[in-house]
Amino acid sequence: MELQFFLNILMRRKWLILLAAILATVATYFLVNAQPPVYKAQALISTGIIPQKGINMDNDVPFVQKHQIDISHGNLKNYMLKRKNIAFLSYNLLMHDLSADINGSGVPFRTLEKEDKVNYAPSGLQKLYAQLSENLDSLTDVIPDQELESMYTDLVDAYEYDYEELLKTNFGILDSENSDMIRVTFEAENPEMCSFAVNKYCEKFLEFYSLQQSEEERALVEDRQKDFDAKRLALELANEKYNNYKQNKSLLDLSAQKSATVSQVKELEIALEGARKQIPALQTTIRELEGYLVAVRKDKGSNNGEKAQRILTKKTIDNYNKQLIQLRKQYTQTGNKDRSLKKRIDLTQKQLESEISRLAKYDEKDGAQDDKRNAEAKERDLINKKLQAEGDLNVAKESVLNYEKELSRLRGKSSGFVYDQENIDNFKQEIDIAKGEFINASATLNNAKIALNNSKNPISIVERAKTPTKPEPSKKYLLSIFAGIVTGALATVSIFLLTYLDISLNTPFQFNKFTGLNLLATINEVDNSNLDLKQVFNHATEQKDLEVFKESLRNLRYIVENSGANTFLFTSTKSQEGKTFLISCLTYALSLKNKKILLVDTNFKNNELTRMSKSADTLGNSNRSLIGENNLENEFEYKQGNGALFNLKNVDILGNKGTNLSPSEVFAGKDFVNFIKKLSQNYDYIFLEGAALNRYSDSKELVSFVDKVIAVFSAESEIKQIDKNSIAYLKSLDQKFLGGVLNKVDLKNMN
Repeated sequence: MELQFFLNILMRRKWLILLAAILATVATYFLVNAQPPVYKAQALISTGIIPQKGINMDNDVPFVQKHQIDISHGNLKNYMLKRKNIAFLSYNLLMHDLSADINGSGVPFRTLEKEDKVNYAPSGLQKLYAQLSENLDSLTDVIPDQELESMYTDLVDAYEYDYEELLKTNFGILDSENSDMIRVTFEAENPEMCSFAVNKYCEKFLEFYSLQQSEEERALVEDRQKDFDAKRLALELANEKYNNYKQNKSLLDLSAQKSATVSQVKELEIALEGARKQIPALQTTIRELEGYLVAVRKDKGSNNGEKAQRILTKKTIDNYNKQLIQLRKQYTQTGNKDRSLKKRIDLTQKQLESEISRLAKYDEKDGAQDDKRNAEAKERDLINKKLQAEGDLNVAKESVLNYEKELSRLRGKSSGFVYDQENIDNFKQEIDIAKGEFINASATLNNAKIALNNSKNPISIVERAKTPTKPEPSKKYLLSIFAGIVTGALATVSIFLLTYLDISLNTPFQFNKFTGLNLLATINEVDNSNLDLKQVFNHATEQKDLEVFKESLRNLRYIVENSGANTFLFTSTKSQEGKTFLISCLTYALSLKNKKILLVDTNFKNNELTRMSKSADTLGNSNRSLIGENNLENEFEYKQGNGALFNLKNVDILGNKGTNLSPSEVFAGKDFVNFIKKLSQNYDYIFLEGAALNRYSDSKELVSFVDKVIAVFSAESEIKQIDKNSIAYLKSLDQKFLGGVLNKVDLKNMN
């Protein structure tokens, strides 16, 4: 339903939409046609992403994904649109026009209007020309002279060769479909200017891009060289620290030195153990020798001397045998390499052999030998052995001290080797890291040098721009049609929006949408200044609005007749909704069926119904007595219809004299219900008119006196919050509320 309503609105506004579309189409056509012709030149530049011969399947990466091309294109296009590259184009265009103005050679692409004329001396223009030429040769966009910079800015703006203007109206960088190429375009009013601009731009761009690429690669080589030198210096410093540490610590071969020291410690520990064992043995020998001496001295000259000597010699032999066994065991444990032990074994062996020889001599001696002389010899021999044993004891004790001292030194040295080994390992690790970084830096430097030697500009001009011979199509027909379609669409959308945002009751659909009330009838708007109801109802007319008006009233009359009610209250949410006019017209329509109607003007705030009537000359006795009986003669007066609307004998009007009191205040102490009830016995219908609900309580106070309530709404009204409150009240009347009448509706909005 809502869609149909919108479609109906569009159908009624179709000529407005069509007119807007036609005007837009015509205006666009003439505007586009009035524009000067535009020429366009373009050049093709290969980006080098994909070789012209195609992809080599033998390469490591034979496929190039589309997003790689897109990213490369995007980066390159942004680079091509840098201010510096566009500045070179501005230089060339401005120099071309300056050359034509200064030297008179050639035709300038653009000439300045009088109001845009920038006046500079020829000498200044020549200086600027020379400066721009120098900038193009050196590929720089800096003008060092401030005066020339100001002159350049003024001229480039005047000729519209500045960066913003060129990008906005002339210059363009576009992708070439299904390839890695880029199109450089230039649009202008001069065909020679187009090809000149494109070719000059491409030449300078390739030159500048190649220079930038080589500078970047040289800068990369220099950066890699610095990194290589730093890594080489770090490696040299690490080696130097390592060598200095070994030299200061005398660590020519730490592993061999550590092994030798361990061996020395083991040898000394064995020697120390042997020396420590000799001390108690020698001490025992000395004590025994001292005992033998005492015995020899006591038995000097007796036979017991030789006997004692024999016993002492045997014990000495036993001691030497035990020492030899122990020393040989120690010598075997050292791998037969300890020279000091070998010397001691040899010495002990000689001493053992000497004692054995001596014992043999004692056995061979003649018993007749002089005992005294033998005893003295034995005494001297014991003294010598004691002295020798004491000397050996001192040597053993000194050896223990020396061995312990040397062991302490070697063990300290061995502990130092652990610390030195840790430092050596750290130095070696540092050297390994520095060596790895040095190797990587060397490889990176070599790659950068190779890239510099093999570098070449991958970008090239595939097709230079040619001077266009025909202007670009203006597309005036397409643009005109498009403008018409867009304007028509905008007009349609605007009408939709205006209709959607419209809160007026101009159609039955809007009435149902915003009020939700039962719509009894829709009364179209007519000119009521000279309205003759008798003529309208009695004769057919060619005026469609009057015919629709007549049928709408008949429809409302039918609803009132079939409502089963006798008394009706006509009210509205606001004033000037057309209640009085509707009551008058409905009364006339009912009177045509010989219905007797009484109109009671209870709108005390605006008694228009009373004012449009005339005083009655005669009044029925029954009506006159009823007014008197109910003490209403001060509030009401008997009237008759007047004017062109109606003037019928079976229609009476009970007009009020106007008051600021509400109906409940007016009827206080008076039986108005009985009054209406008795009046209804004399009339088929009684119509009461109430004041607007939004401002007054009059209509609410009159509801109890009637059978049905009819609300009148003007199609020109808008529903606001206060109206919604009054509508809610009408809905609360439930069965007593008959419905609403939409008045003053435009004939086009009736459906």
